[in-house]
Amino acid sequence: MLSIIYYTNIMRLSSKPTVYFIDGLNMVRRYLNNPDPRENNHIDVFLDWLSQCAGADAFAVSDFRVIFDGVYRGVGPLVRNNVTVHFSDERTADEMIHEQAVYYQETGRRCCVVTSDRRLAEGVRAEGVKTIGCDGFIDLLERGG
Repeated sequence: MLSIIYYTNIMRLSSKPTVYFIDGLNMVRRYLNNPDPRENNHIDVFLDWLSQCAGADAFAVSDFRVIFDGVYRGVGPLVRNNVTVHFSDERTADEMIHEQAVYYQETGRRCCVVTSDRRLAEGVRAEGVKTIGCDGFIDLLERGG
């Protein structure tokens, strides 16, 4: 079983479990080529695709945590295979992703932030957290690792 780890612009596969903190609205926008990502039906389509990809043998040991800005809204099931959906409530998704990823890094758990938001990516990389852009992540998932 393999999972993707991103090391300063070089992607390689790892057999170790990884938690992917996914910038939800950023990823939906990239996946659907920029429609309004706040529409719940777009989010549901994206989450179905992600769940299908994440269920492949190459990713079965990893967890995918999709974090959206704001309060809960109906986007379908919040747990799909090894994909879970979270809402940031009063904070921004970026703040929640940054906080959780740094905590994982500090406690020695393998994680990776998936975002195309330059500020978020630079912020977590400064703390030693690995990152991958949304387009690269989509490509790797579609290739199955």
